Amino acid sequence: MARKRYTPEQSIVTLRKIEILCGQGSTVEAAVKQEGTNLQTYYRWRKVYGQMGTSDAKRFRELEKVYCGENP
Repeated sequence: MARKRYTPEQSIVTLRKIEILCGQGSTVEAAVKQEGTNLQTYYRWRKVYGQMGTSDAKRFRELEKVYCGENP
């Protein structure tokens, strides 16, 4: 089975959807399952992108390209 790769922006949007579902009374496990991701993936994304917005992720990616030696 092929893995689905998410961009940082897609990951952040999915995190926000899961947070909304949890706020509506759903458990974390049920919300993650409803969004089609794995519980471990959710916790990894939360650790990396926890307080980041989509615009922050775009800026982070641009800075990463500059400092890692890739051309913007």
